[in-house]
Amino acid sequence: MAAMTNSVGLIVPPLRATVPPDALAMYPSMRFEAEGLGLTEMSAEAYAAAIGRAGECAASLATRGARAAFLFGTSLSFFSGPSGNRQIVDAMSAASGLPCQTLTGALSAALASLGARRLAAVTAYTDEVNALFRAYFEADGYEFAALEGMGIAALSAVEGVEESDIAVLAERALATSSGADALVIACAGLRTATVAPALEKRYAMPVVSSAMIGAHAAVALSGSDPRVEGFGRYFARRT
Repeated sequence: MAAMTNSVGLIVPPLRATVPPDALAMYPSMRFEAEGLGLTEMSAEAYAAAIGRAGECAASLATRGARAAFLFGTSLSFFSGPSGNRQIVDAMSAASGLPCQTLTGALSAALASLGARRLAAVTAYTDEVNALFRAYFEADGYEFAALEGMGIAALSAVEGVEESDIAVLAERALATSSGADALVIACAGLRTATVAPALEKRYAMPVVSSAMIGAHAAVALSGSDPRVEGFGRYFARRT
């Protein structure tokens, strides 16, 4: 794999602009720059209030030397549907002049490349946000075998979720689903770098998480080789 020297720009939901732990676990040698949007709650109203700063954050990343700007928030990029997602990318690109992408766009592309169309999904979200998640991906051509949420609204509460909690919810979703092509763990604030590959091995199906897809896609967008071993089949292959 090529040496990773490019700076990767991430726009993260909280105002506290820290690099997500899954990104650091997967790419410890990569230099990340982060800008925070200031989101505190996971709801359509909160997303609409925060997303207008995406262009400003992307421009700031450009001045800091980032090679790309990646919106590291799943629900922030699916809440307004596929057309809204495209508008977010356009605003980021216009403000920064950088290659730009969102996590929802990257997740949909990853699932398509895996040939997955029928999904079992576990999320941190409330029923309201899960409905927006379902609507986006159904509009993108996917169907759901199962969709289970944790009912979390406060963004700060996501950090307290243990990987064991994710495993329990995934087990429940897969036990009640039929014919799923892949398991999706949605919400980029969830720590998944250990549990996702373990679930993939246990259930013998592709398992992708927002946080891991985001890290992989952001590294690729910056011009570096994103392949990495030990985190699941999608992340180790040439894309």
